[in-house]
Amino acid sequence: YPDFGSSFETYTDGDFLEMETLSPMVTLGPGDSVSHSERWGLFGGVPDVVDEGGVDRHVMPLVRTFLGI
Repeated sequence: YPDFGSSFETYTDGDFLEMETLSPMVTLGPGDSVSHSERWGLFGGVPDVVDEGGVDRHVMPLVRTFLGI
């Protein structure tokens, strides 16, 4: 992955939040191609999360269900 191994980057500016997903670095030859897919979900009723334990308890179960894992 570029940018110090990050798989995503975020940017905030008061009125908005931008999030970009990044794919692993690949070298392409002539005629080669690569794809990068994203899946997005929006969940309601999630309490404020203030630490990693909250992520584990409240966010990760939703992510696992969304991804079917």
